[in-house]
Amino acid sequence: MLKDDKCEIAVAVFVKTPGLTPLKTRLARDIGNTKSIDFYLLSLKCISQTLKECNITPYWAVAEMDALNSSLWKDFQTIHVGEGDLGQIQSQIYNKLLKKHKRVILLGSDTPQISKTNIDKAINILIDSEFVFGPAFDGGYYLFGGRAPISNKTWQNINWSTNTTLKELQSKLSYQPKYLQYLTDVDSKQDLHKIIKEMPSQKSVFQNEICDWIHSMVNARN
Repeated sequence: MLKDDKCEIAVAVFVKTPGLTPLKTRLARDIGNTKSIDFYLLSLKCISQTLKECNITPYWAVAEMDALNSSLWKDFQTIHVGEGDLGQIQSQIYNKLLKKHKRVILLGSDTPQISKTNIDKAINILIDSEFVFGPAFDGGYYLFGGRAPISNKTWQNINWSTNTTLKELQSKLSYQPKYLQYLTDVDSKQDLHKIIKEMPSQKSVFQNEICDWIHSMVNARN
């Protein structure tokens, strides 16, 4: 059973708005831009549905200031990520939300297989530990959570989107983090097949939909 009230826990999902910012460029090279956007929108629906089942306060951390009031982000509160590289925007969102909430979880937007169980485990870890990672198989992370302040300097000089990203950030943290299970962070066509195997045993409506979409796309190309 969870021990925290939802207002104490913020979960921010980093998102970009289709049509305003290029997204899923590596996946687009594999399956085309239209299909990559289809995946992205389905992934957002999966994550949104999962977070609505959790005892948290959810936010869309939106890349574009002009899109904060977009109908695409109507489900949750929106917050602008600010300027800078991946480290800077994570630092800005983490520190901003930690002023309002006791614990903050940062999520990417391309792990549609993430489940309520994953989120609940991260929340419970943060009751007794300072930091938690959801490690990705590519060396990065799909989730980072904390309850302790992190200096802006900690997020600097890290090689983002590489196979050493998680290790580099972990080495700079003031406390040893704990870990969730590994999940695939979708970047390529091959990753699409992997996330089907990583789906929870009881999939949500949108998780079933994205699995059907992947199967239909593969069959259409065969």
